[in-house]
Amino acid sequence: MTTESIHSVDEYEYPSEEVVTCPYPFYSALREEAPVHRLPNGDYLISRWEGLVQVARHPELFSNAIAHVNPGFAEATAAQEDEGGAGKLTPYALPFCDPPDHTAKRSLLLPLFMPEPLRTYEPTIRAIADELIDGFPAEGRVDFRTAFADYLPPTVMLRLFGVPQEDEPMVRAWMQTSTGQGFHYATEEQKRAQVEAMAEAHDYFKKMLTDRVENPTGDFLSDVVRLKMERDGQLDLYYLVGEVTTIYSAAYHNTVYMLCSAMRLLLQNPDQMALLTADRSLARGLVDEALRLESPVQWLQRVVTEDTELNGVHLPKGAVCLVLWGSGNRDSGKFEDPDRFWIERPNALRDHLAFGFGIHKCLGARLARLEGQVAFEQLLTRLTDIRLDGEVPHAYDVNHRAPTSVPIAYTLVG
Repeated sequence: MTTESIHSVDEYEYPSEEVVTCPYPFYSALREEAPVHRLPNGDYLISRWEGLVQVARHPELFSNAIAHVNPGFAEATAAQEDEGGAGKLTPYALPFCDPPDHTAKRSLLLPLFMPEPLRTYEPTIRAIADELIDGFPAEGRVDFRTAFADYLPPTVMLRLFGVPQEDEPMVRAWMQTSTGQGFHYATEEQKRAQVEAMAEAHDYFKKMLTDRVENPTGDFLSDVVRLKMERDGQLDLYYLVGEVTTIYSAAYHNTVYMLCSAMRLLLQNPDQMALLTADRSLARGLVDEALRLESPVQWLQRVVTEDTELNGVHLPKGAVCLVLWGSGNRDSGKFEDPDRFWIERPNALRDHLAFGFGIHKCLGARLARLEGQVAFEQLLTRLTDIRLDGEVPHAYDVNHRAPTSVPIAYTLVG
């Protein structure tokens, strides 16, 4: 979590197991020496908070349409064209397109993530959290990740989608193959597994969406179909399948990883656990501070649309930039004592970049925050004397950051 043993930027290899396991010394060196740094493969790393925000504010210069620079990415993320044609919209979901497609897609889905519908989701989240805690062993030891975090966010989304409970393990397994935009650096085996799993997921959600046209049930997918038909008069199944699959994938990775990191950080900082235990309203601050300090998505790609300059560095048209949200979130130019875990940090909510920035800021941010708040409210109600019960290793995933295991001990009280 600290930036000890910082070396010169040129002494690091990226990506490498050492850097991905703990990227923060590398990020610190980048911010100090080379805030816009060119890798040997030609990609550029953007590491300071101000530079990242500048990129996010200018989608006309830094495009999210990244499929053409990631061979095979289209097959891994977009639904294949249906027999009726592609309709008006491309199959690429919000994270992978630019205006005007992006504007149309975001405006369609935004009503489903506003405060009013979120209030209707809260009882479902709370019930699932309790179901999972009910399954904790009475002897008081469990892996928090595999017993709780891995299940809460995807199960919430699948229940909102109306997926039959007997299908939940199958659909959840498909999402576990996703490397996100780390597809850019994934092995051929990882890419092949993701393409195969996403093909099955697309086929599954295509059937569900098609059914909701004739048999609406009032669930999330029914609302997606209804909103699309009311606005455009046509379904665009080609696009909606890719959109729904991406929403679910994001719900799996980002919020699962946030829950794992938040629990680890709390247990390694007992003063902060004491604050939260005394005042559950600080759960909101916990979520945003955990997202800032251990950003689940460490970076996203942008493609330069025309020759431009950033921090005095020339960026040629067609260059791939990795916007290092995880680095910007530890920039001392923006955050006081940035390596400190502080759930009452005054500017964490306003300034952290874990959900992105600008027009591409995560659509599901409110839902992720709600899931985190409810999860820790229920955990602290049902468990006492929570403590770490072993080492907390981190995943080797170039795009994501999360513990692979969070062993905890506890006493059940309800």
